[in-house]
Amino acid sequence: MNNLSLLFSTATTDEEPIKLLDGAVTLYKRPNSHQWQCRFKLSTGAWHSASTGSDQVAEATTQAISIYETVKVKLVGDLAIKTRTFRQLATQELAAAARVVQANPNKRTHADYIHIFTKYLIPFFGAYQINDITQEVVDDYVAWRISQMGKNPKTYTQRRHAGLYKRVIERARDQGLIHRHRTIPLLEVAADRAEIRPAFNQQEVNYLLEYMQDWERFGRNQRSNHMRRLCRVYVEFLVGTGNRQGTESVSIRWKALQWHWIGELRYLRIWVSGNLML
Repeated sequence: MNNLSLLFSTATTDEEPIKLLDGAVTLYKRPNSHQWQCRFKLSTGAWHSASTGSDQVAEATTQAISIYETVKVKLVGDLAIKTRTFRQLATQELAAAARVVQANPNKRTHADYIHIFTKYLIPFFGAYQINDITQEVVDDYVAWRISQMGKNPKTYTQRRHAGLYKRVIERARDQGLIHRHRTIPLLEVAADRAEIRPAFNQQEVNYLLEYMQDWERFGRNQRSNHMRRLCRVYVEFLVGTGNRQGTESVSIRWKALQWHWIGELRYLRIWVSGNLML
């Protein structure tokens, strides 16, 4: 008790803040919490707080001093004070992607992000502390991913995995969880470049459009004929504008189509979200 009394500047009750080490550390309780917390000011001017994990003053005092001394050692060694697991940080990225998908279901890219996080990145890296990820761990992930997929993924897939992994690392760095001189190895993109499919030549395009004019008239019923005609018109629209099928053309409506004259030449102009497409 004599030793403990030296740590306190004034006599207090259990519910009042307790000053330790000549006021350098404050022991206190949060509302609705039985455990003692500690806080102290860093040499950088920022405040650091942590839970002692105890509701007993003596035990909490010992733990608070231990936390204080540990943080001091880390600061001298220029080490990160706090740490997080890959799963904790990736969950924050997942929440951001989920909000985008909820706001705009057509954002297929973010739905793919969620799949990559939950299927690959979190199951493998999840339990690792960010600062514990080494090149050996990253290399093990590459081998593990091949075993999960049954093949070496294409460049496009590898690029997405690498990009999302890097987002987690950058988030950790922004939160001050990575020592500023510490280099966390990144995923590399090492797959062979995917083969580019040859484009249709003009003769093939002409044959396709001619064939579809007859094809649209021989459906199983009238509704089928209408759908075939719509398909043909859609193909002609894509060929004529260079627009891509899917999300790029999904927002086009009749009101987006306008006739545009240049002299005696008439053009079809398509406006989407205020942007001139053609």
